[in-house]
Amino acid sequence: MADGPGQVWSWDITKLRGPGKGVWYSLYVIIDIYSRYVPGYLVAPD
Repeated sequence: MADGPGQVWSWDITKLRGPGKGVWYSLYVIIDIYSRYVPGYLVAPD
């Protein structure tokens, strides 16, 4: 249970379609669950 920002973070990984057939990317996101702020993300090829 977070009662302020920066105490508890969560994460998510989402697949993103690329510009060509069979091209995919992964979007990695860190989320502060109190403020819903995104302090960091990374897009990486699969």
